[in-house]
Amino acid sequence: MQRKMTNRNLGCYRGHPPRIVWPGAERVAVSFVLNFGEGAESSIADEDEKNEKIYEAIEEVRDVQDPCMISHFEYGGRVGYWRIMNLLDDFGVKATIGCCGRAAERSPDLVAEAAACSHELSCHGYRWEIHAGMDETHERRVIARTVEAICRASGFSPFGWHTRSATTVNTRRLLARLRRMTVGRAFRPYPSFQTSICSAMAKASSTSKPRYRTMLSTLARPSSNCTALRFPVRL
Repeated sequence: MQRKMTNRNLGCYRGHPPRIVWPGAERVAVSFVLNFGEGAESSIADEDEKNEKIYEAIEEVRDVQDPCMISHFEYGGRVGYWRIMNLLDDFGVKATIGCCGRAAERSPDLVAEAAACSHELSCHGYRWEIHAGMDETHERRVIARTVEAICRASGFSPFGWHTRSATTVNTRRLLARLRRMTVGRAFRPYPSFQTSICSAMAKASSTSKPRYRTMLSTLARPSSNCTALRFPVRL
């Protein structure tokens, strides 16, 4: 028995995409994104059922604590994050910081510092986990908990969502209810979803060292408080 094909839009713009004009008629936009998930990974040391198994190599330690994986994630918050942020600061570049909610709860000073330096805060899930397979009720709670955690740590409502790996069929709809949320981790060109541009645009100068100018879209600027999300969040 032949199954009926679903109605999918595989043509989209048919070779005629809309013309995108960057601020200042720039030709290239460069987006810097730093994901912060240290402390949000699965770990038996945190009484989870299993350890995270992905870093430079895929290797899973079962049933016992994994000191190597623990130290790998700890390095990010202790050293790696600050080295990258100092480098961005040297060039006057602002970045999007994709925060896991639990990481924000464990290192609120780090998230608050990023907000104070005018970096954009976005959501990277509550735990560093895949959403595929979550039922709608559970995912709704995860999204609300993530936004609330980042808001509490920074005093700013986050803008944007980037799920680790695959989303569910409900993710985009749930995030749309927050209105300020754009959705990463999809390869379709959705004209109705404005991509967050809180990123740096590199502009070459006549000097030997490039100068960097940061272009922040109005929508990408974090609000002055959490009330924009009617905190605490209810979806």
